Amino acid sequence: LESSAFGLVVSRVDEPNDTVPKGAVIRTEPAADSTVDKGSTIALVISTGPTQVAVPLLNGLTETQATAALQDRGLLASVTYQDVPFGSPNDKRVLSQSVPPTQLVDSGSTIALVVGRALPAPTTTVAPTSPPTVPPTPAPTLAPTTLPTVPPTTTTEPPVTTTPATV
Repeated sequence: LESSAFGLVVSRVDEPNDTVPKGAVIRTEPAADSTVDKGSTIALVISTGPTQVAVPLLNGLTETQATAALQDRGLLASVTYQDVPFGSPNDKRVLSQSVPPTQLVDSGSTIALVVGRALPAPTTTVAPTSPPTVPPTPAPTLAPTTLPTVPPTTTTEPPVTTTPATV
């Protein structure tokens, strides 16, 4: 293009591109098949590769907030869950991220997140209740009665007299 036959001036412009490989021509300015005057400048726009974006701080955000923050920067989220105790403030919050905050990554990269998930509420088992056990009522006991002591009575029968019979 810069030969005397064409007489054009070629310049290079670097530009990030998420789909065109690094070092490849993205486009020319003016566009291909345009008519230009001899001596005109043609810009070759060369890909520097994917756009570099800084990873945001995600720890402590909810899963929804963290995913939205990544999407806003052209990044993707891959979420795994880690159990946390019931009632933990870390329930549904990012516990860790695979790439540290401020590190530059290619646009379209996936950032792994570990999100807390609360365990179910503890259950309390109450022992079954049964009606109170009432001890059986013992048969009434009578106080021992003391009967007066009576000396044995003896009866004496009058003496029987026998008389000889007269005949």
